[in-house]
Parts: sequence; C-alpha cells; structure tokens
Amino acid sequence: MYFIREIQESDITQIFNIDREAFGPETYPIMFFRQAYELYPKTYFVVIREIQVVGYCLGSPMVSDLKKAWILSIAVSKECQRHNCGSNLLYTTLNALQQVGCKEVLISVHPKNETAKHLFEEYGFQVVRTDESYGGPGNPRNIMRLEIDNLQLIAPNRFTQ
Repeated sequence: MYFIREIQESDITQIFNIDREAFGPETYPIMFFRQAYELYPKTYFVVIREIQVVGYCLGSPMVSDLKKAWILSIAVSKECQRHNCGSNLLYTTLNALQQVGCKEVLISVHPKNETAKHLFEEYGFQVVRTDESYGGPGNPRNIMRLEIDNLQLIAPNRFTQ
C-alpha cells in the first residue's frame, strides 16, 4: 500500500539514498535535502510503501517571484517505478504549489531522460529552451514549463501494486 505525505525530518536519509540511486554522481548532498526540509515543508512530499520512503518530490517557490516555482527534484526507487508513484508525487506537488499561489512551474530534465520527459509532458509541461551546460560542461538540460494558473489538475490513476 502506497500513500503520500509531507516530508518529515526522519525521511531525509532515505530521500538521499533514493536520489543517489536515481542520479548517481549527480546526487545532491544530504545537507541539501535537510535544508530543503527547513525551507519548503509545504511543497516537499514523500511516497511511502508500508513504512519506507520510496520516492520524493521537492517543489520550491522562487523567492524573487513567488508566482513561479521549480520542481527541484523528483525520484522514485527502482523497485517502485511503474506504480504511478512519480505521477502521484508530481500531482501532489503541483497542487501544493498552486495552493501557495504559484502560477508557473519550471523543471530541468536531461534531454535523454525520456521517462521523466514523458511524465512531465503528461501534465502539460513543454520544453521552452535547452541549455547545453546547465548541469556543467557537457551536461545539458531541457527547461520545461507549465502554467498552473487556474489549471484543473487531473488526479492520476491510483497507485498500482
């Protein structure tokens, strides 16, 4: 059984391990996840299977323009992929960002990450530009954008077991 809730401090190590599994050497340091917990508790979610964190999504309103936000990271453990965890996390995060007044959401995605691109496109994100060195030299990212002003978010299918 899966369910989603806001992050708790005790989730941080599990989130870090999921991120490391998903992104390898490009993982964020554990302190990033701890500080994000302090900064964005209302737009930072985990998906739980039984008692274990198996995925997370971190949304962040922009300080310079609170009507805009970024999905800073989203990842699901390999054994829990293809169970609608990512879709449910994204839905929950977008809904929370809408609730705090965001009108536009951005995300960066590696151009070869077809799974992530497909998920974001399902929600209506569109590539607005490509930055060939966004992740450092030789590490490109597509910047995708979604307007969520008055967007009627459609809940994804329930989790599959």
